[in-house]
Amino acid sequence: MEDGLSGQGAVLGKNGKAIMTVRFQPNGDTLATSGEQGVRLWDALRKGPLGVPLIEHDFAFNTLAFSPDGRGLIAAFADGAIYGWRLPDRVPLFKPLSGVHSSHLLKITFNATGDRFATLDTEGQSRIVSYPGGKVLGAALQGDVRTRSVAFLAKSNTLVGGGADGALRLWDIESKRQIETSARGHTQPIIDIRLTRNGALMATLGDDQHIRLWDVPGRHPLTVDFINPAKPGDTY
Repeated sequence: MEDGLSGQGAVLGKNGKAIMTVRFQPNGDTLATSGEQGVRLWDALRKGPLGVPLIEHDFAFNTLAFSPDGRGLIAAFADGAIYGWRLPDRVPLFKPLSGVHSSHLLKITFNATGDRFATLDTEGQSRIVSYPGGKVLGAALQGDVRTRSVAFLAKSNTLVGGGADGALRLWDIESKRQIETSARGHTQPIIDIRLTRNGALMATLGDDQHIRLWDVPGRHPLTVDFINPAKPGDTY
């Protein structure tokens, strides 16, 4: 694809079962996929699988994430168990973590230094896990409001959670406490959070189909939503 998105796409390989997640290795040409076939690595340049799957199972692996340095991969099984491998030698980083979650994982996200990762399941439960040791350090974003999305703020150990009430919450993973709650930026749950590379700006997507920009770590939205601009006097 020398001229942008024109041209013919390349097929990496054929797979008879559903794939749930695909991720690029940071600063690399390796892809990881998770799904009903297990967890597999692919060579994006040579357009084919890299050896045998890391793990195969009768049920699906829902999500995965590379460590920031690309030397590790974390994946979550359908029953909530967490697996990890060192790359490129594929050695397991720790024994599978069972019982950490009782439902499917929606998200795995690393902090900037790569010594912690956070998880989020379909019940809104989040956990902090050490990397590469795989020790569960405790729960995060505890409270009465269900969490629907999570991300780490850049260059910090602060986890931001998107709530079912349309507000953001900041959780300090060192002190294990909530340190801030934002104004309501959405009328429905926040389902995705993304930060700019320098971490100064955050975008959220709500079930209300509104996109909001936030000043980090400010409390209030910087803009009206892009899809349905708010009218003067509207508050959230």
